[in-house]
Amino acid sequence: MEFYGENECVFCNNILDSEETVTLGEKGVKGIEKAAEERKERVTGKTGQKVHSKCKKQYTNPRILSVLKRKEDCEPEKVCLRS
Repeated sequence: MEFYGENECVFCNNILDSEETVTLGEKGVKGIEKAAEERKERVTGKTGQKVHSKCKKQYTNPRILSVLKRKEDCEPEKVCLRS
């Protein structure tokens, strides 16, 4: 994902007027960069940029990140147990 226009969310590419938005601070940008690193994606954001609140929460959610990591660690032929 790359930096889009000011009227578009970097996560869903929809217009920002449609839902509740948040303005990214320095800490928010670092959190997105960390989540992008864990997801092995390239997301660029900058301080002061607006994104959908729901999209940011979902993208940086630790539970979702751990599920993605577990799925990545499991091989297709191997059964992964929740223990």
